[in-house]
Amino acid sequence: MAGAEIIASGIGILCLIIFGYVLVGGILSTTENTASAQNDYVLMKESQRETAIKIPDSPSEEPQFINCGIESWMLESVQYYCENCSLTFNITNTGTEMLGNFDQMDVIVTASDVILKGPGFLPSDGPTPADTPIHFKFDPSTVGSGGSEPSGNWSYVQISPDTIHPGMLDAGEKIKVQINNFYFLNLNPPASFTIEVVTPNGVTDTYSE
Repeated sequence: MAGAEIIASGIGILCLIIFGYVLVGGILSTTENTASAQNDYVLMKESQRETAIKIPDSPSEEPQFINCGIESWMLESVQYYCENCSLTFNITNTGTEMLGNFDQMDVIVTASDVILKGPGFLPSDGPTPADTPIHFKFDPSTVGSGGSEPSGNWSYVQISPDTIHPGMLDAGEKIKVQINNFYFLNLNPPASFTIEVVTPNGVTDTYSE
């Protein structure tokens, strides 16, 4: 009997040691995760304070729809027409933080006219109602020519002066964004539109016309 009591006591002590080890490990892990999260938050806030962008609103650099031209197509022996335009605008890095993760930079465009998702002769080429925000993601394969509205992507034509870190938007540099193939049902560019740009760390700038 005495031997059984000793064994039971030993098992009990062992269980207490294991429980204490697990408890302390959990506390240490939680503390470490909390500290890491707080550190990440502080770094993000510091990055945001140093990040600033501007969609220029000077008369010479106002965003605009360019290269507009009437396109037509036949659908069931009926002739249809639309206006095909490209949207171009500049973004200037007015902060001190370098911007390079363009795949995490969002562009949102809202136009006052109905937009077709393509030239209109495919089942997938449905209309986007007026005043509906359209979300664009970066397409690195079209750098130099710009993105495409039906594909839901944006890209840039050039970065200037682009001398410090090529392909990245350093402080004081300007990126010329172009999004091609906006097919408008009206045979004119939209009367009004809004552009919103969101950086990877959540800093935004908005232009409305």
